[in-house]
Amino acid sequence: AEDSTSPTLSGVDSDNDGIDDVLDVDATGGDDVDGNGVDDAAEPTDTDGDGTPDYKDIDSDDDGIADYSETEGSGTLTDTDADGVADYRDSDSDNDGLDDAAEDIRSPLLSGIDSDVDGIDDALDVDATGGTDQDGNGIDDSLEPTDSDGDGIAD
Repeated sequence: AEDSTSPTLSGVDSDNDGIDDVLDVDATGGDDVDGNGVDDAAEPTDTDGDGTPDYKDIDSDDDGIADYSETEGSGTLTDTDADGVADYRDSDSDNDGLDDAAEDIRSPLLSGIDSDVDGIDDALDVDATGGTDQDGNGIDDSLEPTDSDGDGIAD
């Protein structure tokens, strides 16, 4: 999903610190808890707090299931439990009280590498694993997240 929290840059850097004034805490007067010079209100979303903004994070909720898998390869945001939090940012996407990481018994540990830049971690990417991909979503069929009730939505 595309980050929608970042404002349009102005092209102005009044204090020559390399940070556009639209983002620069010195220009905005906002908060900068992490001390990186960027106003916290303008920071891209980082759901799991790992320092990698969601738009660059292969697993933005750190549940061990790639965001690509949680959107079923479509890029469409799914909210299985209708709690207002998209599955790729929800550590318990079916709201059954069990973390998704505990329920998913097929997804391998993610590598954090996406060699062909298709949004699929190499640990799951059929191009990297050499497996089969009958549904054409780019994920090795043997590594698809568990769907124990067969409804087409990962547990």
